[in-house]
Amino acid sequence: MKMVRSLAFYLVVVCVLFSPLQSQSWKLLIPVRAVTMQVNPKDANKLYIGHENNQMYRSNDAGKTWDRLVLGSLFTFNSVTSLTISATDTAVILAGGYAFYGIKRSTNGGEDWSQALKDPNDLQMWYVSDAIVRHPSIGDVFYAARFTFPVNIYKSVDNGVTWDSISNISGTVSSRICTISIRPDSTNILFLGVLGGRILRSDDSGHTWATVPVLRGKHSINEGSEIPKIIFDHKNPQIGYAIVAINTESSIADNGGILKTVDGGRSWDRIAASDTSFWAIDMWRRADGSNEIFAGGFRTSNLDPIVKGDSLIYRSTDDGQTWRRILGTPWQENSTGDTIRNIWMFRADSVGHKMYMATEVGLYVFEDITGVDDGATEGTGLYASYASGEVTITDMMPDANDAYWRLYTMNAQKISEGKISYGQPVHVNTGQLASGAYLLVWGSDSHFRTISVYVQR
Repeated sequence: MKMVRSLAFYLVVVCVLFSPLQSQSWKLLIPVRAVTMQVNPKDANKLYIGHENNQMYRSNDAGKTWDRLVLGSLFTFNSVTSLTISATDTAVILAGGYAFYGIKRSTNGGEDWSQALKDPNDLQMWYVSDAIVRHPSIGDVFYAARFTFPVNIYKSVDNGVTWDSISNISGTVSSRICTISIRPDSTNILFLGVLGGRILRSDDSGHTWATVPVLRGKHSINEGSEIPKIIFDHKNPQIGYAIVAINTESSIADNGGILKTVDGGRSWDRIAASDTSFWAIDMWRRADGSNEIFAGGFRTSNLDPIVKGDSLIYRSTDDGQTWRRILGTPWQENSTGDTIRNIWMFRADSVGHKMYMATEVGLYVFEDITGVDDGATEGTGLYASYASGEVTITDMMPDANDAYWRLYTMNAQKISEGKISYGQPVHVNTGQLASGAYLLVWGSDSHFRTISVYVQR
């Protein structure tokens, strides 16, 4: 088991003082590729990130410390793209993903994993986006929507131990399913987002399905599009939102965008961002009771950059009537060497009033109020002091495996790095840094601590 720890210290270039982050800003928690994330339904301090190569990261303290979890061989090219946690026993986690062979299940918070669902012919079973979901009111019931052929819907009534195939989507309707969603006010109304820009609705707990209008009365947006996420307003489930991904550069016009329903999912229509490709959307209820919606852009790496989407983040504070673009991020290469700038997941934490954002380069958090965490330095062993335009970092708990330090902006752009010599302090020059927040990573690829650095001139 590898531990990833974090420490916050405050640095001012002219003098040392404590300075809070600005309110309502994104904060980078961990600079590793995050293709999905979940919050424990009974403990908002417990976070889970889906990573690549059979790896996940887990935090039990809202992102201050992290454990790396391994689901299988590290030499497998896959990604953990779908995660869900039991509401009746939060030690039970279900995971699937890109290039997976079914669904894996843990009964001890991700420490160990077993195969819960596998194709009888040993075919790959992919689950992408939110394709493994927990029933909102029946804690032991889960649904899973298979991305790869045959595109079946599966149901478990025993907390993910066993699964039954309850329906199949005909190839004449769609050849793959991206996501499954359950309307929060109903025990039997489900939705699928599928290839072809179609939304399917079931009124009998997933046994039968029918397409619904998605664009000006049409039942398909475009054969070159797909629906990767569908959400509903928990306060008023007649209101819902979905986003559209563009999967071919030859079909951009009148494709993509953000959809909305006002009749509980019987019909949908585009409300914003035509010709833009998305993969992530979620809404949160702030501490003052207001709603905010975040939508994140996406482009498949093999598509031409003329497909507009990656790096785009939109926010609405008026139920989708208007949208404002935020956080234009000049990201560098991620851990797989890719320069694409996708936002894979937004996840609302209604208890802690936070919105998390999983991206190609890291996990971010957006809070109602962000301030100083006075307990963040406890037990980390890292100490910082400032003098003459540089910060000196001393490790009182050195690890022989610690190999490097790297400094990132909060947009996950690496700006400097260096080697660590066992037991020796490191001097980081801050003379050329602009005012703002930075993240310093200390350790190795499998075991590192992160230090939030705040520079003010």
